Amino acid sequence: MMPPTCCRCSRGVESGDPCELIRFARSSADHQWYVERESGRSETDHPPDMDWFCSEHEATAFAHQHLTRKEAIESIKNRERWFLIDLDLFDRGTPPAVRESGVGFESAFSTYFDHAVSTINDDGDPLWTQYRISLGGDVADMAVNGEGVFEIQRTGKLMLEIKKRLASKVDGVGFSDLISKRFALETRKHGVGSALHLVDEISDHLRIALSDERFLALFRMV
Repeated sequence: MMPPTCCRCSRGVESGDPCELIRFARSSADHQWYVERESGRSETDHPPDMDWFCSEHEATAFAHQHLTRKEAIESIKNRERWFLIDLDLFDRGTPPAVRESGVGFESAFSTYFDHAVSTINDDGDPLWTQYRISLGGDVADMAVNGEGVFEIQRTGKLMLEIKKRLASKVDGVGFSDLISKRFALETRKHGVGSALHLVDEISDHLRIALSDERFLALFRMV
């Protein structure tokens, strides 16, 4: 068995980060490996349809379990790259810059929301830093309205509501997981434009008084 180190990053046994062994669909070659293992002819003890993923990438891996391990890893690597873009609004002469990058749409949205909510104060007023996230391309799309660029309006109710939720000691972690998975699902199925449409839908709902349960329901998987 290979040591528990995430196949998408360096987290694992050496860094002290826990990893989970996740199973994917079996290819014909994978089925043959299991036949050979049962007969004692296999030369390796690590199942070819399984791999290790850290907590940041396990949700993305689960979303690809219908694929073989090889197909899943290639899809995550080639289609789910992301770049967090930092804009300095105090000095508008400073060009946008890539602050972080990685793979996996769940980690992309988690990273974006963690940073984006820091750009407004507790009253919802915008500060001098702004973030957007470029999704799915080999290089960062710096355009404001780029096809692969996701960003939430900072002066609306939605960003402030997300900030309050993420800061909550009661449900902050759970809400971060919920919202990241929901937007990742939408992006994976229909593209960034669909995720932006979801933002508009949720913002429209916030214009009326929503119960706590109805607000959370807007982010649940469909």
